[in-house]
Amino acid sequence: MLLNSLSIRSKLILTSVLPVIGIIIIIASSLAELKSADEGVGRIYEDRVVPLEDLKIIADDYAVFVIDAVNKANAGIMTGDEALKGVQAARKEISDKWQKYMATTLTTEEEQLAREAETLFVAANRSLDELETGIRQIGMGDISGKLANYDGPLYTTIDPISEKIAELISLQLRVAGEEKSAIDEAYHSAVTFMLVIGLATIAVLGLLSWMVYNSIRKPLDTLNAAMHNVANNSDLTESVPVSGNDELTRMSESFNQMLSSQRQLIGDISGATHQLASAAEEMSSVSVQANQSINNQRLEIEQVASAMNEMVSTSQDVATNAEHADSQTKLMLDQADQGNRIVSAAVASTNTLVGNVSQVSDRIRAVENDSESIGSIIGVINDIAEQTNLLALNAAIEAARAGDQGRGFAVVADEVRTLAQRTQQSTTEIQTAIERLQSGTRTAVDAMEQSQQEAEQAGAKAAEAGDALQGISEAVGMITDMNTHIASASEEQTSVAEEINRSLVAINDASQESSDGATQISAASDQLSRLAVDLNTKVSQFKT
Repeated sequence: MLLNSLSIRSKLILTSVLPVIGIIIIIASSLAELKSADEGVGRIYEDRVVPLEDLKIIADDYAVFVIDAVNKANAGIMTGDEALKGVQAARKEISDKWQKYMATTLTTEEEQLAREAETLFVAANRSLDELETGIRQIGMGDISGKLANYDGPLYTTIDPISEKIAELISLQLRVAGEEKSAIDEAYHSAVTFMLVIGLATIAVLGLLSWMVYNSIRKPLDTLNAAMHNVANNSDLTESVPVSGNDELTRMSESFNQMLSSQRQLIGDISGATHQLASAAEEMSSVSVQANQSINNQRLEIEQVASAMNEMVSTSQDVATNAEHADSQTKLMLDQADQGNRIVSAAVASTNTLVGNVSQVSDRIRAVENDSESIGSIIGVINDIAEQTNLLALNAAIEAARAGDQGRGFAVVADEVRTLAQRTQQSTTEIQTAIERLQSGTRTAVDAMEQSQQEAEQAGAKAAEAGDALQGISEAVGMITDMNTHIASASEEQTSVAEEINRSLVAINDASQESSDGATQISAASDQLSRLAVDLNTKVSQFKT
């Protein structure tokens, strides 16, 4: 349809311009008819009304000023001079009015009557010339009874003029009536033309308005029905037929494009919700595994703590025995000064020392074995921390795949990964401390073995104590130094054990935080899964 290619603005302008054009045509025709009527009225006035007055004056001048002046002068009512002046004035006015009349637009019949009247004017003027000559000859005074000879000829020449003027007046009235009829006919024609133009304009305007109304209403109804279907039925497969190039057509195209974009968006959201639900389930599984690993880690840490407590107790026993051995060696030094008198006591003390050194050596070996067990446990803890770190990294990746909905879970996963790294760092520190402890225990074991050998040599040579008192004193001095080393090693071992205990407490706290974080991740994953299911349910309501 042609109107569909026009914009609504153009349609409204068209419906406004056509009435204006019709009104302009009506006004123009009205002005033309009014001008014609005005010209007709002007012609009636100038060519008919004014000439009527002039012809009436001419007739009156002949009848009143000429005939009446002659009669009054002849009756003695007027002097000859007055009569002459009256006749001359009448003749001048008659000539002026006649010339004025002849200057108007005359019809053919009117020209014929005017020429006939002019012929009569010639005869009348000869009679008036004779009258004026007679008045001058008779005299300017009282001329009563002296103009009787002029009455007959004047009536004979003036009466035909009066009759001819009467004919002209009748003609003027008739022509004026004809022109009035022409004006009336033109008026009726103009009214008829304006009615026709007005009715045609109204009809065209009504038809155009109806067409414009339909060109706007039908697309609006179609668009409204489509919007109603989308709003009530969530039907995104709806589309609006597009034809034309007006604003409603562009609106329909935009509506179709919007529905297409919505369909694509709903499809993307549906796919994203499935991925989100899958990621949430995987994240929940990962968090459960992480929680289990953290619980296992806590159990291992508790075992390490128990072993560390045993190691601390053993270290304290070693220190006590070292102090006891030191007191015994000092006693041996005191008794060595007494010589052979106390060889028996020296032998007994040596045997006691050998037993104590053997006991200390056994306990130090136990400490070394415990430290190796702690090292293996620390390795297990480190492996658990690495596994926790990997699980936290997987959880962060899955949270990143979830987009904005998984941002909170990404933060929790990052905290779990940080705690796992701290656990690895603490286990590394514990491993270093245990290595120092193992080094110290090996040194103590070597020293105790050497002390045991020296004590055994001292026991074997107890019989030769008298000869070997100096050697015993030196051996006891060496034992004293060894006891000092043992005491130092025991103190260092106790310090390391306390440091390990502190690290284990930190690891246990970090494990608790990791467990709490894993629990939060699991709860958040469950909530995210529920949200994904709810979102998918809502998205499935749309028809795409």
